[in-house]
Amino acid sequence: MKELRDSKKWVPRYKEEEKIRKEALKIGKTEGRKEGRKEGKKAGREQERIKIAKKLKKNGIDTDVIAISSGLSKDEIDEL
Repeated sequence: MKELRDSKKWVPRYKEEEKIRKEALKIGKTEGRKEGRKEGKKAGREQERIKIAKKLKKNGIDTDVIAISSGLSKDEIDEL
């Protein structure tokens, strides 16, 4: 009986398809969360660089030094 229960030969096809769909959805959600976190961290780093550049510019630091320190371009710094 155990062999028969474990056998996929007698499992209705729709049950197998439903199980596969659930697993695929679970994997998709996990990948989506990972991608979302990655994008969020990237946006946070960019905001922090802009914040630092604004403070340096406010203190009268040269644009070239700010560009090297923050990784922003001179044009981006001039727009701040």
